Amino acid sequence: MLKFLKDSKVDFTVRCCGISSIPCALFFLTRSTNRTYSILVKEWKNIEKLLDPFFTKGIDQLSMVDALRILMRIGDTLNGVRNHERLYRYIDSLFPAQKIPGGLEIWVFDLFEGKEVVFKEGDDLRKALKISLSFPILYRPYEDRYVPITWITGVPEGELTILFDVEKEKNPPRNALEYLFLSTTARTKHLEKERIKKAKSLRIACSSLSPVSTTRRAYEEFSRFFEEVVL
Repeated sequence: MLKFLKDSKVDFTVRCCGISSIPCALFFLTRSTNRTYSILVKEWKNIEKLLDPFFTKGIDQLSMVDALRILMRIGDTLNGVRNHERLYRYIDSLFPAQKIPGGLEIWVFDLFEGKEVVFKEGDDLRKALKISLSFPILYRPYEDRYVPITWITGVPEGELTILFDVEKEKNPPRNALEYLFLSTTARTKHLEKERIKKAKSLRIACSSLSPVSTTRRAYEEFSRFFEEVVL
């Protein structure tokens, strides 16, 4: 998508959250879609290890629900089941630049203030990325207050909204804890739908978020979408 917009010489600002912040940050730092793709392919397994099982496994496997059970047993539901320092070190190593370049916004959520916070040009890139990848249950909230908006409103506001739908097996909930988890995600999906109504939106179905699986399909579907809906 970024390649199409760049090739079309269109002026644009990207608003991102969650894992999409990584490719967007790489693109705006390198200004090269080829360089961004090569870095993502090389780093994807490391990214999966940091965020698995959030993206790759179903609810009946080692899932977010299982992680929540662990936290409940140890009585520490804010700290997460993963070492957040490992995540922070990885971001520091992958992104030596510390300021957000022009054209990029990273949206997060402040639990204390109960509102979205936008990191934009000149702000701390590493901080924004650490928040954007500190998914609840897996990792503690950044500075004990900031979490990705992917768990609150789902997506940022914008004129165009692009979402990737990962195809995975849907399993029925087995107990009250799983119903609680599903009700939380359902609320987020509802808020996401309300926000998408205000924008032109494209959903791209995929079996994996891996750049190898998504890049070509995203380029082709977005180019058709842009020419048919936007132009």
